[in-house]
Amino acid sequence: MNAGAKRVPQWNPDSLRGLLSPFPAPPPPLLANFLAYYQLADLDHQIGTLNAGDNQLVVHQFSPETPRAECLLVTGYLDHVGLFSDLIKTLLSQGYRVTTFDLPGQGLSSGPRAEVKSFTEYFSALQAVQAQLPDSELPRLALGQSTGGSAWLDWIRQHGDADFDRFMLLNPLVRPRNWRYLAPVHWFLKRLLDRVKRGRGKGTHNDEFNAFLQHQDSLQSKVIPVAWLNAMVAFKNSIQSMQPVSGEKLWVFQGTEEKTVDAPWNIAQIAEKFPGVRVVRIEGARHHLANETPEYRQRVDDALASFVRTDGAP
Repeated sequence: MNAGAKRVPQWNPDSLRGLLSPFPAPPPPLLANFLAYYQLADLDHQIGTLNAGDNQLVVHQFSPETPRAECLLVTGYLDHVGLFSDLIKTLLSQGYRVTTFDLPGQGLSSGPRAEVKSFTEYFSALQAVQAQLPDSELPRLALGQSTGGSAWLDWIRQHGDADFDRFMLLNPLVRPRNWRYLAPVHWFLKRLLDRVKRGRGKGTHNDEFNAFLQHQDSLQSKVIPVAWLNAMVAFKNSIQSMQPVSGEKLWVFQGTEEKTVDAPWNIAQIAEKFPGVRVVRIEGARHHLANETPEYRQRVDDALASFVRTDGAP
């Protein structure tokens, strides 16, 4: 990320989305500055809009010269595709064709900023984008960061795991850290406020990325709508009450310096509800694994490379 830039562009999601054709289409010339700012220029890239319920999503597809596998990447809450350029380039170098999108209310996609009334909006968006994957015999990888991992847990719960050869979740969200303290605060706040100020922390050891989020990304939300917190609680409850389903294709990568999600509780819930899950603990890694420094992301990158080498076999 170009954290050293002095002037921060004020991107307008509605205006930029209005430049796009229905997905898939070549990037329009007027999007060049946006793509360059987030280091997504000069890639074999299709982009466009896709309707999912009441939302208009912005969907990207990046292709290597010779694809060896398909990857459907789901970003986290308060994220957008522009923040995943480093991971996307790693995937391309390993032979993945990468399809990804901005979640409703985030990045260039439509919707109230950082807000959904239910996590089913994420699930509906994921369904719509999954239907756009190329019809090929290539092995398929489902990849999700944080709330993107929540969407994939919901997918397995509702659809099973037949559509993908492996699911790799990076620090997935079921409930946030310090929930025993936050739960009564949430109960109180939802009766009085419609939004709370967003806390700021160092989500990775990558100081350049942390600085970019803090100071250089105008697509970041400064608040968290209470409606999103309500939706997160409903999702947490749905996972707690679900009947177990197979987790044989599910890999969870969890950093031990996690300060965003309640890692021990989440891992215990996932292990109970998705028996057979493989948990990979990464000593010292923080929350935003997709943008961690190389020594912390190496086990993720190795697992991505292994999937391609073995054509999706466990």
